[in-house]
Parts: sequence; structure tokens; C-alpha cells
Amino acid sequence: MKKSVVLMIVALGLMVSIFAVFALNRWYPMHGQVDWNEVQRYTADKIPVNPKDFRSDFEEIFEQVKKKYPYTTKKHINLDSIHTTCLQRIDTMQSKVAYSLLIMEFFANLKCTHANSESILYPWFIQGDNITVIENRVFVNHPSVFAIKAGLQDKDEIVTVDGVPTNKWVMHNSKYVSASTDATRYLLSALTILCSYISPIKTLGIIRHGRPITITIHLQSKSVPTKEEEQNVTWRMVSSKVGYINVKSMQDNADTEFTKALKHLSKLPYLIVDVRQNGGGNSWIGDNIAQNLIKGKRRNWNGSTISPSTNSYKEK
Repeated sequence: MKKSVVLMIVALGLMVSIFAVFALNRWYPMHGQVDWNEVQRYTADKIPVNPKDFRSDFEEIFEQVKKKYPYTTKKHINLDSIHTTCLQRIDTMQSKVAYSLLIMEFFANLKCTHANSESILYPWFIQGDNITVIENRVFVNHPSVFAIKAGLQDKDEIVTVDGVPTNKWVMHNSKYVSASTDATRYLLSALTILCSYISPIKTLGIIRHGRPITITIHLQSKSVPTKEEEQNVTWRMVSSKVGYINVKSMQDNADTEFTKALKHLSKLPYLIVDVRQNGGGNSWIGDNIAQNLIKGKRRNWNGSTISPSTNSYKEK
């Protein structure tokens, strides 16, 4: 079998989630749980598909999507029209990066956060969770050591990217982003400002301490192992009355971490639970977290009901 892009179908709750996955010489027909150790990932410039195979490779992807993607009618998607447009563009392509971007754009057109070109990676990036979005404004937030080394500081507002106003850049880049809502699409697009498919250098216009400056940053080409893994859940006291818990993932032991964090804040009259940049994960972990917050019995995503836990938060 030729080197090809193949599809993996995975379940997330009651939802069918689709990921496009590059694989060498074998298929991964996954129904249910994905073994991510089996997934091979490539930077966009090194995908294992040559230009002469772009058309046939895309046809494989399209046929799988047409057969298995369940939301074309609900989301008013004309797959045949998208197919025709993509083929017209593919016939003029000689670049692996251009083809990778087309695959990402194809999946973005499915209008589903879980329909994703999961195996296509950026050749250049700044490691870490460095970006936050507030009312469509983009800020550096608790930058990693890699972002600091590149010249960024906490609370920098990014106002231009390579000479383009940030809002315009984010909106343009969002056509490559898989998302179910426009707000999520904007957020996920903004998170890629410190990544690039075409150059290891980016020029950013920054507002720092009220003053505009321009900085040139050099992106990484390889991830560097770090001693500390980022926690799924972090917490702090904002004031003597307000607690804050940031839940960044619904994976691993996020529910256990949340329960521990809540113990420190349970007596405060107000609690903020921040899930704005949560990457998703296991629905049952989300249920366990919800049981710490609900006031009464609630109907669940799978039709069952959940009730408040014994030590659930009683205040606002």
C-alpha cells in the first residue's frame, strides 16, 4: 500500500469524531478508543505523500469522510462542491506544505472541532501554552521559558503579526482550524500565532506597558523536554472572597486535581471555574468535575443523571 493519509474514526461521548492521520504502509481503522502511540505525526513539509500522489491521496480521504461523517446535512455542508474545489487546487500543487494546508482546510470545512488533521505538525513554533484571547484581543499569558527567551513578556498584547493586524491575521488563519463555533475557531487560530509553516522567523507588533514596540522572534524546530509537566488543573485565591480554578483538560486525573483544588477554596463565597482554553478529553472526567459544582440532580450528556457530590461547592 502506498504511503497515504488515512482516517481514524473515534468516539467522543455520543459523537463521532474524525481525525485525519498520516500513516506509513498500513491502515488504522479505529472504531472507539484511539491508541495514540500508533499515530505517526509529521511536520507539514515532510508528510509521506509526494506531489504525484496528492490527488489519489485526497480521494482516499474524501471517500472516507463522505462514507462516515454524519453531520453533512445538519451542518449544511456540500461535500461534492468542496471536493471539486479541492481537486482543482491539488492539480496545480507541487509543495507538501501547500497540500498539508489544503487537508487542514478541508477538515475545517466540516465545521466540527473533532474533525481534525491530527498528524500535521508545524515545522516551527514556540513551545508552551503562551497565548490567551480576551474579547478578541490577543495577549501573552504566563509565557513559557521558550517564549521569554524569544523576547516575549507576560501581558504583552499582540497587535500585528508579520505586519498584518492581529484580528485580520487570526480571521485569515481560521480557515485552517477545525471548530464547531466561530468563537472556538477564533481562539484556536489565535493560539497558532507563535507557529509557522513557512518561516522560522516572525515579526510581532506588541503593546508592552502601554507602549508600541516591534520584536522579531526566532521559532523552534524541535520540542525540548521539560522537567515539569503542565498540570491539568491549577488554582489560586483571587481575593479573600473569590477563588479561581483553571481546568485546562478533561484528561488523566483532572477530576482528582479539581477536587483537591476545591478543598482549598470551598469556604469562599465566590468561585470562578475557567474552562476557556480546555482542550477536552474524557466526558466522564467532566461529569466528575460537574458533580462538584451542580446544586441539584441534572440530566447528563448520555441521558443518565448526575447528582451533587458530598463535598460539592455550595456558594456562588
